[in-house]
Amino acid sequence: MSMATLKVLNEQALDILIQRVEEVSSLPQIAIQAMEIASNEESSASDLTAVIECDVSLSSRVLKLVNSSAFGLRNKVTNLQQAVAYLGMKQVRNLAITASVSELFQGGDKIGRYSRSGLWEHMVAVGVSARMFAKKHQIGEPEDAFIAGLLHDLGIVILDQFLNSRFELMLSAMTAQQVQVRWEQQYFGFDHTEFGERVARHWKFPELVIDAIRYHHTAGVYRGPHSQLIKAVEMGNMAMTEVGVTSLGAKYNRMSMAALKQFDMTIGDLSRFAEEAKAELTKYDDWLVS
Repeated sequence: MSMATLKVLNEQALDILIQRVEEVSSLPQIAIQAMEIASNEESSASDLTAVIECDVSLSSRVLKLVNSSAFGLRNKVTNLQQAVAYLGMKQVRNLAITASVSELFQGGDKIGRYSRSGLWEHMVAVGVSARMFAKKHQIGEPEDAFIAGLLHDLGIVILDQFLNSRFELMLSAMTAQQVQVRWEQQYFGFDHTEFGERVARHWKFPELVIDAIRYHHTAGVYRGPHSQLIKAVEMGNMAMTEVGVTSLGAKYNRMSMAALKQFDMTIGDLSRFAEEAKAELTKYDDWLVS
């Protein structure tokens, strides 16, 4: 079978799978609207709060996150208007997305060292560390780095949900002899970055998030407008893998020396940054799922 034929078959398989996702699962429309509003310079804080307040459950979960130890606010925040005043629109947007997306990670059986709750911890960790890296290196808007990092591995949990039997077979077979995306291509014909990108486009995510999902392992080959922020996500991902906060419960991805070189960093520099980020994560226990 030629590579061209194989590529067509893979595209067809992705199309069929996306149709299944469309029929059964979606991100709440309110979360997507929150993304759009916070990305629009003409939107106001009242526009954002009006959308989130349409969902009482979501509003409650957002306020719970606002009052978590992650922000260390002296006074309890009791409404979304206060939350925006204290934190700003983009942080409240990020909280709305966090509260919505975390629902996808509820339940599911533990498979070896992998669990959906562990994957969610990894994604929160990469969001936090990408934001820290962006601040440290003065890259773009740190809150954009956070949301891109938070959602970077969305494709994995959707694979778990919709191709669970094959996903389990892959996890049982995986060793460190080849990287994660190669195992996925072997078992599915595509990897979590390709699949995640398709799901994110279907759910109308912002282009930055779509690009981060697709290129968080290969930021060096990305040629779009969000290059530096995607590199921040890649570095956050590498840092969390370095300290054992991984997507699948074990290290199946290799460190990119080219990525380190872009920021004139050594492996020791990455290790020190990773430990700083891991210490910061202790503030985010309330964000995790069981």
